[in-house]
Amino acid sequence: MSNEVRSLGMISPKGTGKTSLVEAILFNAKIIKRLGRVEDGNTASDFDPEEIERRMTLFPAVNTFTAGKTRVHLLDTAGYPDFLPETRAVARAVDNAVMLINAADGVKSQAAKFWALFDDLQMSRSIFVNFMDKELANFGAVLDQLRKAFEGALFVPITVPMIKDKKLVGVIDLVGGKAYACEADGSGKFTESDIPDDFADLAEEFKEKLVEAVAEMDDALTEKYLESGELSEQEVTQGLLKGVAEARLTPVYAGSATLNVGVAQFMNRFLSLSAAPGQRPEIACKDKDGNEVVRKPDPAQPFSAFVFKTLVDQYAGKISLFRIVSGKLTPDSQLLDTTQDRKVKVQQLFTVFGKRQESADQLVAGDIGAIVKVDEFQTGDTICDMANPVVLPPLKFPDPVLSLAIKPKERGDEDKLSLGLTRLVEEDPMLKVSREEQTQELMISGTGQIHLDCVVSRLKKRFAVEVEVSTPEVPYRETITKKVQVQGRHKKQSGGRGQFGDVWLELEPLPSGSGFVFENKIFGGSVPKNYIPAVEKGVVERMGRGCIAGYPMVDIKVTIFDGSYHTVDSSDMAFRIAGSLALQKGTDLAGPVLLEPHMSVEVECPDECMGDIIGDVNGRRGKVSTMEQGLGVKIVKATVPLSEMLRYAPDLDSMTSGRGTYTMELSHYEEVPKKIAQEIIEAYQKRKAEEEES
Repeated sequence: MSNEVRSLGMISPKGTGKTSLVEAILFNAKIIKRLGRVEDGNTASDFDPEEIERRMTLFPAVNTFTAGKTRVHLLDTAGYPDFLPETRAVARAVDNAVMLINAADGVKSQAAKFWALFDDLQMSRSIFVNFMDKELANFGAVLDQLRKAFEGALFVPITVPMIKDKKLVGVIDLVGGKAYACEADGSGKFTESDIPDDFADLAEEFKEKLVEAVAEMDDALTEKYLESGELSEQEVTQGLLKGVAEARLTPVYAGSATLNVGVAQFMNRFLSLSAAPGQRPEIACKDKDGNEVVRKPDPAQPFSAFVFKTLVDQYAGKISLFRIVSGKLTPDSQLLDTTQDRKVKVQQLFTVFGKRQESADQLVAGDIGAIVKVDEFQTGDTICDMANPVVLPPLKFPDPVLSLAIKPKERGDEDKLSLGLTRLVEEDPMLKVSREEQTQELMISGTGQIHLDCVVSRLKKRFAVEVEVSTPEVPYRETITKKVQVQGRHKKQSGGRGQFGDVWLELEPLPSGSGFVFENKIFGGSVPKNYIPAVEKGVVERMGRGCIAGYPMVDIKVTIFDGSYHTVDSSDMAFRIAGSLALQKGTDLAGPVLLEPHMSVEVECPDECMGDIIGDVNGRRGKVSTMEQGLGVKIVKATVPLSEMLRYAPDLDSMTSGRGTYTMELSHYEEVPKKIAQEIIEAYQKRKAEEEES
């Protein structure tokens, strides 16, 4: 049943030890026989060749196992900024999150993004203060940083570290009032005892704060605490569970994942202090008529689920990972994919452990499972009971911020490249593939340099196609700056019926973002009404090709106010050409300019690197808007032309020794400086002349 299901996502910034903590949990549960290491590329979660090579989690991994009577779904997620959009989507598949903090580095500003995600999802959450074996680790300082960073949140230590002679020797469980001396060899072995005298004061101080916090969770507990000044272990557990399920308090644990110290104590408490599916909020969705309905995380409700990740295995075929929101599912079920409006037969069900799938007889609300070889399913799809169709809230992914032009190195590999990209797009909702209309370049677009590097690498490893990538052309735009009136006249006579079209157009600039407006002010029939759409079509076609550098024109109003026609020689084609000629002629007179996209850029960097970052932004024709102090980092916000940001990632890594991160999104279009614009126009004219000669 759902009360015996728990789902836990390791969701935190890169470098905090998520994969190592998952590995230690699985080892202690005797699910794996040896403790793998990220450095050795042999962990249960990081099994993709790209993850092994880069020594970082790139894709969400599910590990399902049984602990006592509880079925646990443990998700490892990516913490690198390029992959955060997918991590945000995957977070909807779990009921509980653990954010790890590197005890030596403290709370970094990126943690705020994850905390905001937990708030958005009303998510039960815990903190695991990792790397307590490091020299600069300070548990008390991390607690202070958490409380300062997330004001109003209630952080309650459950286990605290025992440090002796500057070494981590174990942890104290404040709820049970016991000490656990742990072996530091990764074995997970420990010895339980009463709290040693030299740690008694520390334990008493934290225990008092724990009990005070718990007493606030329930009126009965508050009354009991005020009367007696203490609570039993059962009452403390009761209050903690209520606070955690309602996301009113956040348990904090301490340990070292790589040494496997404090991990067993963390997991033991998690199983008793985590939110069950039935304690999560109801999910609002739409029925077939668009009316809002709710689905409760209850096996007795009609079945509904959503696909949160798609994998393509060369042996197993397409694997769709899904989370059951309500109801239950058994093999040989007939389901409805309401997103695709398709009926689907599901023959087999599986649970997932890393790269393996294991058959399941039944899955219930709260469970995470897999369906294989159903090609219709896509990431984000809602699947549900045929008799009770609903559409769950969609998974949202941001627009790509970086694009690369891509082509195969070897001629004849176009089909292999197309197949590889098609498969990768099925797996990766952040990857977009398109054909640039202006240049006919094949483009891959993603969330950052590392993301696209991984795409290129996977094409080579999985699909045996090597590619060449290059910086794509910047999507410039053209517009005008003056109001003009101009005649476009097309007359051609070559024996028999000729061609005649004559129009007068007024061109005027519009505010940025206005697009295109066409207005007809013909009075008296100088141009028959049936030719007006042809004039507009000719104008639009010419705008698409541009008039000065081959880029689309924007933010222009075109008004036709006069013209003439011939009763025999006029035609739609003649007026279409006349409209195009008028726009070209008028643009030359109307002060044409090139526009370039400017991006809103946010850079996080170490304090000592801020000067270099600001200087670099200025050197890229950027404008710094604000400089803020984050958690251990500086945050520089600026607007920078996209043409200056196309290969920013390696430059940022160089300036910050790999410690800087950035995000960017389109802000606005702005006029290109005259010198640069002239170079772009001259290059276009030269290329055009060469094409005409050939």
